[in-house]
Amino acid sequence: MSSKISVMPQSIVNWLSKISDLKHITFMTEYPPQAKAVPLRNSIVSVGLAEVKITDIFKENEDGELVRDEYCRQAEIHIVLGIHVPDSLGGSMCHDVFSKIVDYMTFSSDLDIVSSTCGHVTSDRNTESLVMDADIHLKAEFCPADATGLNFESFSAKTFFCKHHTDDTDLHLREGERELLLNPCSIGTYVGSGTATRSFNSGFTPKFVFIFALGGGPMAIDFENGEAKAYFGYSTSNNGSSGVECTTNGFRVHNGTSYKAGNVYPLLNELGYTYVFYMVK
Repeated sequence: MSSKISVMPQSIVNWLSKISDLKHITFMTEYPPQAKAVPLRNSIVSVGLAEVKITDIFKENEDGELVRDEYCRQAEIHIVLGIHVPDSLGGSMCHDVFSKIVDYMTFSSDLDIVSSTCGHVTSDRNTESLVMDADIHLKAEFCPADATGLNFESFSAKTFFCKHHTDDTDLHLREGERELLLNPCSIGTYVGSGTATRSFNSGFTPKFVFIFALGGGPMAIDFENGEAKAYFGYSTSNNGSSGVECTTNGFRVHNGTSYKAGNVYPLLNELGYTYVFYMVK
């Protein structure tokens, strides 16, 4: 277990160095220390191991009792970063470099990142650079039978205390927006009951509803009486045909001469007819 943890800084350096988006950054381990150019020409990040805490793992058995795992251990690992950028790039570049590293370690690996923090930006006159220290705390479960080396479980909730692009709502979906993106519309059918009005609850306020009856044309013309029957209708949040209206939780349909507009009346709930509806969320 100790050997797996001790090589972690080098493993992180090797992994980050292969990411094309980070090619402008030179990664190195904190120990042994490596010489830096004077003055500094490009961003450099050193990766080190500050603290490791090993604890036992307890799991429930078939009787619901917590039993100590004889083979696996839980490790809490404190990774430190030393971020150096040329003076000409400004202090904000330290935060940008830190954010990118945390982003990739969090969302492009199976590391269980618990939290990340960063310190103040200081000036190093010897290398004409700006320096910022940062910390990354993660958890890992180590088992001797793990043939792949490090056995990191998928991450869960994380806390970020520094500037981070997940806070940018222009780049990331807000609550409820992902569902809207994946399921922008709702399609279904209903069978007419013959009542003059009928409401349907969809659980959201539609922006647009379109309904039509199966098995026939959209209109039936009665030339003798100079009337027309509409077997289709639509509605938006502002207007629509006389047969359909949007509601707070779905839509409502109208049926019969009571809702006649001019010489046309809607038939969107005729007994036994099958109707198809299409709603845009």
